[in-house]
Amino acid sequence: MRNVKIILVIAAVSIALLGCQQMFEFNLFSAVDHASIPSASELKSMETSAALDLLGDESSSDKFYEDLANDPTKKQELEGYLGDIWAPGSSEAPEDQQRAALLYADIEMKTTGGDELVNNLVNTLLSDNPPNDFSDFWDQVVPAEAQSEQGMEEMLGGFLDAWNAYDAFGNTLSSNDPPEGTNMGEVAQNAVVSFYLYSFAEANGVDTTSDTAASDLYDLLTGTTTPTATAIPDPTSSTSLNNIINTAGLTDLFNTGA
Repeated sequence: MRNVKIILVIAAVSIALLGCQQMFEFNLFSAVDHASIPSASELKSMETSAALDLLGDESSSDKFYEDLANDPTKKQELEGYLGDIWAPGSSEAPEDQQRAALLYADIEMKTTGGDELVNNLVNTLLSDNPPNDFSDFWDQVVPAEAQSEQGMEEMLGGFLDAWNAYDAFGNTLSSNDPPEGTNMGEVAQNAVVSFYLYSFAEANGVDTTSDTAASDLYDLLTGTTTPTATAIPDPTSSTSLNNIINTAGLTDLFNTGA
């Protein structure tokens, strides 16, 4: 568990540097009505902006993410639709690319427990009674459903997939502002952790596009496989992450260029 300890602690410290708790709290309010998940064919029959408006309304309910978590086929179909919008080289409007990338990342984070882990990191760091050892830290930070090997692999896979979307989103910020109302603090905290895990995987030869990427990363983090590269990646080495950090107004904390 040594390597997962290093990654989580470094990610936690980075999040702590990002600012006050209020900036990074998740919006805990969610609609109480039942969400419906449109099919990809229904969405494709609409204008992209209208389809994203519809998905934005539905995703305001936790039920939207719960339903996707319980229906992998529907989740894959919806993410395929969103991925086509934000994929590099997309001809869609920049704001639509951004909205699709952020929703895609949200789906990965919120259906695998990744958002809960990041939120727990923040709360644990800001607690008046921080954990005394890594075992307590682990129990406080890692969601219950991710304590098993299968649950952890699903969550790690969520972070890897989410980083692809955050990377695409961050690249759009070179010449575009984020969509109005975007919580850039929340985006930044999730992107930082996703970046660390993705970069650690790549540095150790994990094919992040393969079906075994999450299990390969799990093996590296738990010591089943010995990492060949143990250096913690520098977040300022990523242009897209720099753009996210800068847009969130946190440039000076990481000494990144505007």
